[in-house]
Amino acid sequence: MAIKDFTVKTIDIADLLVNVQNPRFETQADQHDALEKMVNEQGLKLVRLAEHIGRSGGLNPSETPIVIKSKNSGKYTVLEGNRRVAAIKLTSEPKLVDSLNIPASIGKRLETVHSKHGKNLPLAILCTIAPSQKRAKPWIELRHTGENGGIGIISWNGVAAARYRGESAEIQLLEMVKDSVFLDNVTRDKLSKIALSNIDRLIKTPKVRRTLGIDIVGKQLVTLDSENKDEVLGRLAIVVSDVANKHIKVTQIDSKDQRVRYAEAVAARALPVPGRRIAPTDLKSHAQSERRQSAERRKRGVARARKTLIPKTLRLNIGQVRIAKIFDELQQLHVETFVNSCAVLLRVFLEMSLNEFAAVNRLSLTKVSRNRSGKTIDREMSLNEKVASVVTDLVRSDASCKKELHAIRTQAGTKDTIFSITNWQQYVHNQHYQPIASELKTIWDNIQPLFVKMWE
Repeated sequence: MAIKDFTVKTIDIADLLVNVQNPRFETQADQHDALEKMVNEQGLKLVRLAEHIGRSGGLNPSETPIVIKSKNSGKYTVLEGNRRVAAIKLTSEPKLVDSLNIPASIGKRLETVHSKHGKNLPLAILCTIAPSQKRAKPWIELRHTGENGGIGIISWNGVAAARYRGESAEIQLLEMVKDSVFLDNVTRDKLSKIALSNIDRLIKTPKVRRTLGIDIVGKQLVTLDSENKDEVLGRLAIVVSDVANKHIKVTQIDSKDQRVRYAEAVAARALPVPGRRIAPTDLKSHAQSERRQSAERRKRGVARARKTLIPKTLRLNIGQVRIAKIFDELQQLHVETFVNSCAVLLRVFLEMSLNEFAAVNRLSLTKVSRNRSGKTIDREMSLNEKVASVVTDLVRSDASCKKELHAIRTQAGTKDTIFSITNWQQYVHNQHYQPIASELKTIWDNIQPLFVKMWE
């Protein structure tokens, strides 16, 4: 397989002969029959190749045809690259196409290539001249018979191809998760063969991105909650693990609704333990949990099909004028049309209600802490701490609401769900965080009992 006797030369297309002994088909009588056979065997593949050569104005510079000198003086027989040479010949000479017994549709397509790209077709191409067919054979065989233990051409997998094309969002997601602490080594080793199309299908759905805590700005994948990036990475690690280990099937995320339900199931899970194998997401168990919550909502008389964030049938005895006005607006605004207004007002309504309850009931919402210098200072509680403090006070005065209110406190303090107070903060402070009407209504449905108890 020594290559020292191989030479490279630019040869006119007219001086190149297609191989009548082409391995793709049985031996043909002459050039005419060989071209006709090639067109009938290759069909549209040959047409597409001709179109690509015409658009590009030449052949792939990384692959030169291999030829040997022909017995015909000044001619060369093509050993490797017959399709490329045939495509150029057929699109350069319309009369040649007319002489062949080929389907009319194929002939018409070849003539169209000539009319569109005839001026771009090369008159000569760079070729590698082999000293003999025998010496060329091992190289041609290596070109067409796969990896050959690593010495042949090794095709890129989907991840490698996407990485080469550019930093796509799905590749960025993989890189983020791969470098995190959440992914176990067994799953990490499977990333090179992961079904990127499933990752792409999921993150191209806006509501899925919102639920997982990410978005795509320009071509850049960003996390919506920069202060709690580990929580976002944990959710993404669950998704990657499900896809890499084939726990989630294409048929389970085929439609938009399926993808959203899957993302909600992921968001409802506890964060994975660093280094441990991540269990599959149980869609069936999540669906059963959703049905139980729906049943609970029906028991409380909460309607999710409403157009407003707060049901118009709800009555609260709010004595503070401005808070009462905000409550009234949240019962009037169409949540789909004014989703940002409703999200911000809900956040304001919650904190004002907590502050008013604390003032009326003489409940302190400050907390003693130390600053960097070690000095003891009083600071205002965070919104999450206020919820916990008010719930504790309500339960202390009415033990019958303990189970319901403790569930609300847990939901508000759990950072990896849509009920998280951390997520509520994004409605006001994060310009990339887009509220979703259906989620806002779900949040209200679950936290409504807290408002009812505060304003009794």
